Amino acid sequence: MKFQQIDEDSDLLVPFSGFYWRSLHLSLSLWRFRTISLDLLLSLAIQERSHQIYEVSTNR
Repeated sequence: MKFQQIDEDSDLLVPFSGFYWRSLHLSLSLWRFRTISLDLLLSLAIQERSHQIYEVSTNR
């Protein structure tokens, strides 16, 4: 909301900044979703690995 009352040239600035913030927010949300899925994959892989290690140690 700060951008809208700068001066007369802000007519050029406002749609560009709106598009810029929208694309920035979209990329941030995509990045957050990707990091969440990466964390899930990592935790699943760690659980699977520890489960295999537990099975090996109990089969001995």
